[in-house]
Amino acid sequence: MALVSLGDMAQSFMLRSHNARLKADLLRQSQELSTGRVQDVGRRVGGDFSQLAGLERSLARIDAFSLATREATVLTEAMQGALGSISDQATSLAPNLLTAAQAGQPSHVDAIGADARGRFETALSRLNTRVGDRSLFAGTTTNAPAVADGETILGALVTATAGATTADDVAQAVSDWFDDPAGFATIGYLGGTQSLSPLSIGEGERVSIGTRADDPELRGTLKALATAALLDEGILSGDTAARAALASRAGEDLLAAQGDWSALQARLGVAQERISSAEIRNAAESSALQIARSDLLAIDPYDTATALQATQTQLETLYSITARLTRLNLTDYL
Repeated sequence: MALVSLGDMAQSFMLRSHNARLKADLLRQSQELSTGRVQDVGRRVGGDFSQLAGLERSLARIDAFSLATREATVLTEAMQGALGSISDQATSLAPNLLTAAQAGQPSHVDAIGADARGRFETALSRLNTRVGDRSLFAGTTTNAPAVADGETILGALVTATAGATTADDVAQAVSDWFDDPAGFATIGYLGGTQSLSPLSIGEGERVSIGTRADDPELRGTLKALATAALLDEGILSGDTAARAALASRAGEDLLAAQGDWSALQARLGVAQERISSAEIRNAAESSALQIARSDLLAIDPYDTATALQATQTQLETLYSITARLTRLNLTDYL
């Protein structure tokens, strides 16, 4: 029987080759055990990446929808907060206007006029609310204020009501100015004429949050607030009865506008509900897809730990053999 032996260089190469292979296996198994996923994805899927690519594509799509729903949630909450603030201002002002009108005292009418002006300017400020440097009520012109300041609008209204001599004349002139394309739409409203495009919040689902400061539901309240604010501009000066009648007319208009205002807030609330539902569905779908991807790429912790221990034992044995061979001399060999 022929004896086949290895030369010193061949033996050294063989030991180094085994050492490199065992170290690579040890590193791979350690990473797989720590991450819970296979390192060689191609081997796991048998070279067919179509299923994995489909899962990754679906997860990327869900991530985009999730980003859109988070953005829509922030925007609608800010819009609802602004609208709620304006509604509170109008609701609390209306009875005060009616009370001042019934009292018929010039000082009361003057005081309520100053209060109305402050509330009108506050309402305009709320309509100019920005989130992330994005104007909420300016339509597609998101980089500009939605409405002009109170001084500009009231100045235009003073001019528009210059010939009015009764409370009804003033109220009608204010209403006409807000409805005139050359009035509020040109001087008061600074936003775009187009609403924001609906946001995609899910597969085949879009939601519109394009409320603008020139919407009819908002203009009704702005008309009444501006009418009351004109009392602070000295409208119908010297005619206490007419000024009291104007305060009463503004209070009645504010109360009448509450229906439209509630409908506007309700419409926005429906959009918020749809966004919240879509957010929940997207989260559930994302979890399901992640579980499916994990099942496709996951390792068996017990098998991997066993293989890792076996590789460590082999590597330690190889080190022992290598050490023994390097100490081998002729006397030991003989």
